[in-house]
Amino acid sequence: MGRRLAHCYRYCKNKPLLFCRHLVSDEYKQLSSKALEAGRICGNKCVTKLSLHPFHTIRINKIASDWYALARVNIGQSILSIRCKESNAAVTQEALRHAWYKFLARQNIIVSKKRGFTNMDREDYLKPKEEKRVLQWVSFYALSGIF
Repeated sequence: MGRRLAHCYRYCKNKPLLFCRHLVSDEYKQLSSKALEAGRICGNKCVTKLSLHPFHTIRINKIASDWYALARVNIGQSILSIRCKESNAAVTQEALRHAWYKFLARQNIIVSKKRGFTNMDREDYLKPKEEKRVLQWVSFYALSGIF
């Protein structure tokens, strides 16, 4: 029998991935759902978070019934995100570079200041860890005073 729901999501089963890198847009543009899927596949299982959702619909030809879903992207908005161990940082750079070619316009690849997908900065994480206030078994690194 599997774990109860309270235990399924409370504990982190695998080792946490603490290094995060983002592909960020430099222009205001519209990306189709097909381009987003192609970029995700080029990341080849490295891409752990696709930040955009294609909600905007557009018709290419008024006579035909073709329509496409688009995602509107602002300047500085994240398109793809990858988490990994810090030893595999070069692999994430290469995976995002391959995904970069699937999108039009300019993008930047940036390293996140946060610890994984959490709200904790890297520098702020080290001090509670030395004081043993960080719980390793909680999925999103929380301070022990919260739980």
